[in-house]
Amino acid sequence: MNVRVRSIGAIQTAKTLAVIYGAVGIVAGIVACLAIISEPFHTNDYWGATALLALIAIPIGYALVGFVGVVISAWIYNIVAAKTGGIEFTLTNLDTNLE
Repeated sequence: MNVRVRSIGAIQTAKTLAVIYGAVGIVAGIVACLAIISEPFHTNDYWGATALLALIAIPIGYALVGFVGVVISAWIYNIVAAKTGGIEFTLTNLDTNLE
């Protein structure tokens, strides 16, 4: 079965992907936090606060930037899809017996 995506719900898609980007941001924040903590020559006395800030700010930043980026991307896709017809792909029904 061939189907075509003619429009993307920008806000719903952005909310969903913002959660995914936030999860990726948690991993990136942990890596950044560990890198800051393991630095042998700390240049200031606030390295602990810097590590904690990275652990909090990076996931929030990833989620916010991801949300805005997806809203803009979905908006652009909807404009282009209105003129070109959208992306077409083929679906296969896995519940159907092909024997």
